[in-house]
Amino acid sequence: MVEHHRATRPTGHPGGMPGVDTYRDPIVVFWEMTRACEHCRAEAQPKRHPMELSTEDGLRLMDRLVEFDHKPIIDLSGGNPFMRRDLFEIVERAVGLGLTTSVSPSATALATKERFKKLVDLGVSRVSFSLDGPDAASHDLFRGFAGTFDLTIQMFRDACDVGLEFQVNTTITRRTREYLPQMAELVGREGAALWDLFLLVPVGRVLKRL
Repeated sequence: MVEHHRATRPTGHPGGMPGVDTYRDPIVVFWEMTRACEHCRAEAQPKRHPMELSTEDGLRLMDRLVEFDHKPIIDLSGGNPFMRRDLFEIVERAVGLGLTTSVSPSATALATKERFKKLVDLGVSRVSFSLDGPDAASHDLFRGFAGTFDLTIQMFRDACDVGLEFQVNTTITRRTREYLPQMAELVGREGAALWDLFLLVPVGRVLKRL
């Protein structure tokens, strides 16, 4: 699945990007590379879907993105992009084409310091991690999997150790909003470059945990 974000006002208006036709050129493109993931907002599955873009398709997609007058930011997400063996090959193509590239892995055993170091070496600008509670009890309950809070905090620290900038994504619901002050303190303490607050769009298995 590929989606892109456009500005809502034309170039030259407040909030626009100078010199960029935001009605033609996307600002950020999100490619949900795979549905394969142990726990995601969609109806994720443990194996890749046969209809996913192939490696060749993904490389061609990167080539197409640079045809815009303004090169967009590309975010490789999922599912869990680390479930794709061609992730690094696609990242290398994207960065080589001059695309600002970020990756959004899930909190699983695949998110290792070694893989983060590889992303740094390839020129990835940032990774983003999901955190929906200030402690294991709140976060793991929301995610529906025990141990994900500890894995996420470890990912923060591994990313910092290898010099990889990271942002934190938090979903706001009636259940999580009470934790926002504690979350703000935690995110700041761990050294996140950005804290991004999401308004939930209920789809798939997440409906069962609201």
